[in-house]
Amino acid sequence: MKKGLYELIRKYSRDEELNAKVIDFCLSSNNIVGEDRQRLLRMREELKFWEEYGDIYSNLEKASVYKNLLRVFEDFCFPKAGDVWLDVGCGPLNISELIYKKSGGKVKSIEAIDIVLGPARNKLNRLNKRGVFFTG
Repeated sequence: MKKGLYELIRKYSRDEELNAKVIDFCLSSNNIVGEDRQRLLRMREELKFWEEYGDIYSNLEKASVYKNLLRVFEDFCFPKAGDVWLDVGCGPLNISELIYKKSGGKVKSIEAIDIVLGPARNKLNRLNKRGVFFTG
């Protein structure tokens, strides 16, 4: 398989639905066989797992272990005006929101990325904060 196909799939990673459609379209081709086909099948399974995980994530946030993790992060997080932060595996943007609030809204940007961005998009719609740049 040409490297370009993987680049195409990753290019659309901001939209899980389109990502799954691209993978399924590629798998429907009889030209993709062997190791390349196996890689696409694994990518599709991984995407499915994270989509399902995203559906239950809001319940995990209610657990005391998760709340403790946020408190610990807050104790060690010192964002300053003009900072650029990277929130890898952003989930529903709780860490991003904490960084924003702790900086008094003065960080330059927060780059938030995750495999499944549904929870982040839902929260972003509620936050509607100007001057903070979230990407996926």
